[in-house]
Amino acid sequence: MNTLRGQYSFIAQFLGGQPVEPEKTYRQLSFCRTVDVDGETVVFNVLTGEIAALTAAEAAILRAPAVLPGAETEALIRGWFLVPEGHDDIGLSEEVRTLALDLRGQLPLTEYVIFPTTDCNARCFYCYERGVARMPMSAGTAHAVADFILRSHGGKPVTLFWFGGEPLYNAEVIDIVSAALRDAGVSYRARMISNGYLFDRATVAKAVSLWKLYRVQITLDGTEEIYNRTKAYIYKGGKSPFRVVTDNIEALLEAKITVGIRMNMGPHNRTDLYRLVEWIDARYPDRQYLRVYPHLLFDSESDPPEARTLAAKQRRTEEMIALEDFCAARGLLPIPQLRPKMSVNYCMMDSPRSVTVLPDGSLGKCEHHVADQPVGDLAHGITDPARVASFAVRGTCKAVCDGCALYPTCNRLAGCPALGRSFCDAADRFYALTRLDRSIRAAGRRLLQADAAPAADADAQSDC
Repeated sequence: MNTLRGQYSFIAQFLGGQPVEPEKTYRQLSFCRTVDVDGETVVFNVLTGEIAALTAAEAAILRAPAVLPGAETEALIRGWFLVPEGHDDIGLSEEVRTLALDLRGQLPLTEYVIFPTTDCNARCFYCYERGVARMPMSAGTAHAVADFILRSHGGKPVTLFWFGGEPLYNAEVIDIVSAALRDAGVSYRARMISNGYLFDRATVAKAVSLWKLYRVQITLDGTEEIYNRTKAYIYKGGKSPFRVVTDNIEALLEAKITVGIRMNMGPHNRTDLYRLVEWIDARYPDRQYLRVYPHLLFDSESDPPEARTLAAKQRRTEEMIALEDFCAARGLLPIPQLRPKMSVNYCMMDSPRSVTVLPDGSLGKCEHHVADQPVGDLAHGITDPARVASFAVRGTCKAVCDGCALYPTCNRLAGCPALGRSFCDAADRFYALTRLDRSIRAAGRRLLQADAAPAADADAQSDC
């Protein structure tokens, strides 16, 4: 077995190598995922983080329903790829997770999800914020946001996440907060979700120099006609919104700001999105700062019952994966990297480092949940720790969890509004495993190439 990446540092300290028990029969740990990488068998242990390349014999051993300890199994056992029959895999994962949470301790706030406004210049039919009061943040509240950050970040670098509404619809707030952090000598950077319409060359220059913007997500829902109809901007006449936004994307890319083009995918545009990808491929030849990916629109309660079945969801998921593959073939799809360390939280909702700030100065823990369940305010900070703790409660383990390779990283939250439609169905697992396999292949290919490089250098030197 050729170890390409060792265990997570926490796992190495807590678990280390598993002792070999000669009298026991072994089987594969449920949390292993094996893929082919250019003819090599690469296995990723989702619990420990270890990645290894296997010989043909080791790969066969790992697939076997039961094996006895021997020379070829020792490394697999010590690396927790094989465990004794009857081993409680989920119990071990929970033990590791609990210890990691206990050792994490108190952490300062370092990510601030700020709503400069809940208003927007577009009227997308699918917007989950429909019905939310349109409220701008005042300049006074923006100064209070900056003061709150200065009191709470604990001297750590800060990430500002500009959300909305459309953040640029009230860009003065971004200016005020950014300038205050700059003047106080705080290290900060920013990312943003925007429709991109209000960017221009001057705004992009300010985004680099003052806002420290390193990434922006912009949605394109289709080629020009479909995009303009879907976004339904409030502006009438003038230049096509599609052309305005795509020109602004070009300006952002030229400024070396990463642009993630998200394509919200539904029955109204799934065919047109292929044409959009081809258009993007031709329009933006430089891939360094460009990412393109589809995202399924949430099911709507207004959809007919036949559109809300598991079979329909599986079909939509397969359609999205096909579009992802279409993007990947053009070098546009971002492949998520395998984490370098163990993750014990799902999102901002259960992260002690994150807080959301609404235009009125109220604090929350989730952009989907902040208006109806605040946890504090700018003047007093977090005032409802019990509610904060309730947001971090994980969903109960279900029968489908047993044997699922994803379990150690599945930090699903019981109160998550985005996951409330289903705990985890077959379509969810199919998509998550597809993404994981892509990540393992990418990591395995990179690590195998790095592993081969020293040998190639040595061969070259021996020929001199």
